[in-house]
Amino acid sequence: MRRERRLIVTATSLVLGALACGAVWLWVGVYLGTRLARRPAADAPALEAQHVQHWVGELSQWTTTFHHEMAHYREEIEGLAEQANDIRGADETPRASVVLELLSQILSANQRLKQRLEGAETRLNRQSEELQEYLSEARTDGLTRLPNRRAMDEELSRRLAEWKRYRAPFSVAILDIDHFKHVNDRYGHVVGDRVLHDVAVAIRTTMRDADLVARFGGEEFVIIMPATTELAASRAVERAREAVTNVAVTVDGCVEIRPTVSCGAAQVRDGEDAASLLQRADAALYSSKFGGRNQTHWHDGVRCVMIDRLTHATPATDAAPCIVA
Repeated sequence: MRRERRLIVTATSLVLGALACGAVWLWVGVYLGTRLARRPAADAPALEAQHVQHWVGELSQWTTTFHHEMAHYREEIEGLAEQANDIRGADETPRASVVLELLSQILSANQRLKQRLEGAETRLNRQSEELQEYLSEARTDGLTRLPNRRAMDEELSRRLAEWKRYRAPFSVAILDIDHFKHVNDRYGHVVGDRVLHDVAVAIRTTMRDADLVARFGGEEFVIIMPATTELAASRAVERAREAVTNVAVTVDGCVEIRPTVSCGAAQVRDGEDAASLLQRADAALYSSKFGGRNQTHWHDGVRCVMIDRLTHATPATDAAPCIVA
């Protein structure tokens, strides 16, 4: 009698464990569905929202289906539990064959649920990987494979938060390809795209892994350099500018385009937000354009100082005034 009851208790424990496991997976599905449903409205344009809604719809369908399966499983177990209670409440000693048959049915139901859970886990993992891949693509510029404007905005917000909370300094630079419109007008946009791509590669290869190099839009690039002094940031931007001068794009096997970039840089200051920091870097960029292009200016908070090309970050004596676009 004690053995049979122990078997029934064991079976009941298995049932409760399976139900708990199923409840966890159901909660995961509901939680992910809720989070994903909210995300597109917060930070995704309409086209991306449609893609994310696709995964939300599939996840919602999976959650509904799994909920129905759990309900069916619960009904099945409740029927077996009633049989177990009948056995435990009987005056006579239950036959071992009856108990074993009941255990067999419970274990079979648990095995079926286990298989459903494994399938659900596989599907959730696959959809999670697809969603992560999509979100990564949504923050990558298709032509240069650099982070795009959205990724740059997110990184800039993060660095500003670290600056305000931990006083972690960082610098920002804007680089603009000189006379790029002339390249497009004379050689066409296909060649212009090659120039953009090669310039992006040249800039990226000169920077540290910790630095973010992003395509800002059109022919402009932004570099966010954490934990840098004015001197170190100036030298880094100058290395990037000089690297671009080594880029050579051939057209029809003979014409060679040698692009250059004008640069402006600034370091975050007290009370500054993203807009004002970018505006100072942009003012320094326009000073480089005004000063003759293919050079770098640094906005020190008051004026724009040209970075001497020979000594890498020594202010030139004839610094150009800050030009606001």
